[in-house]
Amino acid sequence: MAKKPVFNVYHDTGEIDNIIDSLVFVIHSEKVDFSKTSMSFDSRYLKGGERIIAVPIVTHRSEMNGNYPTVTNVKVNGNTVTWAYEHDSGMASATVPIIHVFKLMGR
Repeated sequence: MAKKPVFNVYHDTGEIDNIIDSLVFVIHSEKVDFSKTSMSFDSRYLKGGERIIAVPIVTHRSEMNGNYPTVTNVKVNGNTVTWAYEHDSGMASATVPIIHVFKLMGR
């Protein structure tokens, strides 16, 4: 019997537990433009019932000044991904954040 993939997302920072043991593929990626706090992906990816997650990719570097707000509180509801921006708490990003949307295969 095949080992079931383990996939747990518990962190608002976008940190993923056990990503190496998970089977996922990217269904959408988008660089944020700071004028909106949501995006939609193709609803055909909702078929099959597998879990959909969204992960922000930001560059937090203490040796660089953060020029861009970071992305926090990323949530998936249907085929819509929402998030918030944070800049004032020392969590600025050195690069423009990108949000990747993944589909978990095999539950």
